[in-house]
Amino acid sequence: MALVLLALCPFLILSGASQLFGEQLQRELGGGALGMQLAAGMSDAAYALGAVVAADLIQRVPARRVYLACEVAFVAGSLLAALAPGIVPFALGHVLQGLATGMLLVAALPPLVTGHGVDKVPMTAAFVSLGLFGAVTLGPVVGGIVGNVSHWRPLFVGTAVIGALGFVTGLLAFPRRPLGGHEVTFDWTAIPIAAAATILPFLGVALLGEVTFASPGFLVPIVLGLAALGALLVTQYRMRHP
Repeated sequence: MALVLLALCPFLILSGASQLFGEQLQRELGGGALGMQLAAGMSDAAYALGAVVAADLIQRVPARRVYLACEVAFVAGSLLAALAPGIVPFALGHVLQGLATGMLLVAALPPLVTGHGVDKVPMTAAFVSLGLFGAVTLGPVVGGIVGNVSHWRPLFVGTAVIGALGFVTGLLAFPRRPLGGHEVTFDWTAIPIAAAATILPFLGVALLGEVTFASPGFLVPIVLGLAALGALLVTQYRMRHP
């Protein structure tokens, strides 16, 4: 359970906290409100895409390796955001945080739920739900504190420390399990379509601060993203092993 909470809670806390000290980020990093919206929107898009990528990847790579690699990526993203001198490296770091957490969602949570027997599922679900929803509600509290003290970089350093703890915990406790099921080849069409289905809608929403609902800047990425999602569902439904 500690594996899941250490892997998923930091990004959930950041998602709720960063909205409350966005003005500090704008003053120190530049980029304006649009830059902050794009950083947040693309990190959420990366979170969604990461879950799809991990669902494909763990069919050919052991989940333990994926978990450890993603924790390393999360630590790197956290440090990049914490030390960023401008909006671009900060956004890259935050997007890397989202991508790693989305992949950790798939690499860490299913083994926890399925690996300890049916009898423990209700208790596992209860504790995980409390932990994850608790992290969501803790975010605004943390954001309010950071906004008052006017120091946001230690928060991202703190998430890097939690990610490092998650890596050590995974190194010691994540079970080594062989790959199961049938051999699955890489689907070269799925991931690009999934990328469009996740990135484009979040991009359209992130641009709403600068454009209106009737603007092509909002409508085009939303429509294309939904079309890509529909195409992904249809093509995967028709596959023998989606």
